[in-house]
Amino acid sequence: MLEQHKQERRFKQSKQWIVVTDLDGSLLDHHDYQWNAAKPVLSALQTNHIPVIFNTSKTQAESLQLQHQMFGLAYPHPMIVENGGAVVIPNGGILPAGIKTFGPANREMKPYLSQLQTRFQFSPITDMTLQEVVTQTGLDEERAQQARQRSYTEPIVWLDTNDQLEAFKTELNQHQLTLIKGGRFFHVLGSFDKGLALQWLTEQYAGVLDAPPKVLALGDGNNDVPMLEVADYSVLIKSPINPWPELSASLASRVIKTEAVGPQGWAEAVEQWLATVIVNTTSVKTTCVKTESVKTSGCD
Repeated sequence: MLEQHKQERRFKQSKQWIVVTDLDGSLLDHHDYQWNAAKPVLSALQTNHIPVIFNTSKTQAESLQLQHQMFGLAYPHPMIVENGGAVVIPNGGILPAGIKTFGPANREMKPYLSQLQTRFQFSPITDMTLQEVVTQTGLDEERAQQARQRSYTEPIVWLDTNDQLEAFKTELNQHQLTLIKGGRFFHVLGSFDKGLALQWLTEQYAGVLDAPPKVLALGDGNNDVPMLEVADYSVLIKSPINPWPELSASLASRVIKTEAVGPQGWAEAVEQWLATVIVNTTSVKTTCVKTESVKTSGCD
C-alpha cells in the first residue's frame, strides 16, 4: 500500500501524462531493433516520473524482455500487446495487477485460418519454423521464438494477389475478424485495436486518480492510427520503408510528423513535447521537430 501511494504521488508529479508508444519502427529501429538514439529521452521521462507504456504488435514475452532491458526488472507500468489484444498490468503499480483481453484467443482463430489456407495463399507466423521467423523479422532465435508466442493475434505473410487480399478481408469480417497492416506483416485479429485498449487503460487510471491521464502517443504505421486518434498529443514517426498511413481529417490537422525515422525521430518528438509540458528537462537537450501540419515553438 505504501508503494502504491508513492506511485500515485510520482504520477501526479508528472502532471498525469503518459507516453504510449509503438515499438518496431518507432522507439525501435526498423532494421536492427536498437533504441540508442532514444536512451537520453527515456532517462528524462523517468526523471520526470512519466510512465512509458508500450502499445505494440509484439507479444507479451517480447515486450516484457524489452521493458526489462529499458527500465529494469521492477517496472510498475502496464503494456498493451498484440495490437490491442491485451493490457498487461504488473504488480507494484497504482492499478490492480492482471491481464485484460479484448478478443478471441489465437487458438480459437487457428482452425478457421487453416480452412482459409485452402483458398488463399498466406503463411501464419505460428506455422513458420524458427529459422523462417528469423529470416522474416531479422530477430535472433530467442526473440524469434518469443514472437511466435501469440495469444490474441496471428501475423501472416501474404503470398496471394491483391484481389484475393480483398476477398480474404471480406471473409474475415464475416467471422468478426479483421486484418490490419503492420510494418512487416498483416495481422489477423478480433474486433479490437490499439486505440480501444488505450481507452480502456486510461479509464482504469481515472478510477484511481483525480482524472484520466493525458496521452502522448507515438507510432509509424496504419495499426497505430486508432491509438493516435484517441491521444491528446499524437506523433507519426517517419518510416524508412512505408508511406505515411492514411489519416482522418481531424487527426491530420493536429498530428506531428517527424523528419527523422525510428528512434531518432521518436527522441526528437518527445524532446519537443517535454520542453512544452514538463519543467525539468535539464537531462536532455531540446531540439525542434519540423512538421508538415503544426508549427512548433523554437523552429527555424
